[in-house]
Amino acid sequence: MRKDKLYSILLEIYREVYKKLAVDFDAVDKGDNWFLNYTMSEIEQFDILSKVISKYKLTRVEKTIIKSNYILGCSPKLPIK
Repeated sequence: MRKDKLYSILLEIYREVYKKLAVDFDAVDKGDNWFLNYTMSEIEQFDILSKVISKYKLTRVEKTIIKSNYILGCSPKLPIK
């Protein structure tokens, strides 16, 4: 699978996550650390991530790459416990 396909899947995940927060991912102003303004539980985030990933036929390595990039990217911060 080409890298741009994995990137498009990652963007789809971000769009779904931020849509759940009532934010248009493509329209939000992406200044420095903009994603820290949003909070979502880890369970909700990984439910969405799993739902989107399950739509595609991916290898275990590709799934790991997407999950790692999601976590290290602009995912919403986790609530403080």
